[in-house]
Amino acid sequence: CEKSVTVGNSTKSLLSRYMGDETALGFEEGMDVYYEVQDNRTNMWSAGTAYALTAEQQTVIITKGVDEEYASIQFMFSRDLATTGNLFTAWYGTAEKENHGLCGYLKANGTSTNSITDTVADFKVEAYDMEGNKVTSFKANTVYEMRWYGTGINRYKIACCEANGEHLTIYWANPSSSNNA
Repeated sequence: CEKSVTVGNSTKSLLSRYMGDETALGFEEGMDVYYEVQDNRTNMWSAGTAYALTAEQQTVIITKGVDEEYASIQFMFSRDLATTGNLFTAWYGTAEKENHGLCGYLKANGTSTNSITDTVADFKVEAYDMEGNKVTSFKANTVYEMRWYGTGINRYKIACCEANGEHLTIYWANPSSSNNA
């Protein structure tokens, strides 16, 4: 499987290319940064009804080699989070089947929930600060890295599911995959 990253992959996508100074947001110079603005109509669970959007139009899609340990992406929020529940969700695919369905959530407290019900074991998602320390909360205007792990998985569709009605801008940058922990 060839590695690739898709961000804002549709003309109806909620994800747009950030055209400002990425270093002012806390990302490294030269990174491609994308963003989306969410409210109760545009979060992961309601945009399909409100705007007829598919999961692909709301997600960052990362394809990795099946032998690689994880897929990762850096992210940042424009405001502090009001949610205490699920913050990010992901769907996954394998070489045999492009879309297996929901694999799990990263919660606002940094813990993960596994939703995989088939043969893919050892799924987990973790978040880190930019010094490599695991995090248990997320602050506005701070860059973090999220890593999605799972043997046999070669594609993740990752989306934010914060849904309290307030506008929230999510910035995404540097999607990748690796074996280096």
